[in-house]
Amino acid sequence: MPGMKALLKKRDELRNTITQARADLRTIEAAIRLIDPDTGPVRLFERGKLKQMVCEAMREGHEGNHAIALEVITRMGWGATDERVKDVSRRVKDVTKTFK
Repeated sequence: MPGMKALLKKRDELRNTITQARADLRTIEAAIRLIDPDTGPVRLFERGKLKQMVCEAMREGHEGNHAIALEVITRMGWGATDERVKDVSRRVKDVTKTFK
């Protein structure tokens, strides 16, 4: 399938671009913090709020980062777009790593 090869190639190119953009963003954010430690990325959650919601979701029986992320998104009143779910799932994973 010639069309499939083109799609796979484009997908890989986009993944590489996204990976590089995330790395660049981390570098830029680190440089900003060096210059002005009080400046940082926009916070989605108040300090401790995500951990609180993760704990509550787990107590209510939600299991796995994805399910917990969906519960957090619902509690925040956000739409569950693919990008939002991925972002919040990563954040939930970071929180749950501290429980071990």
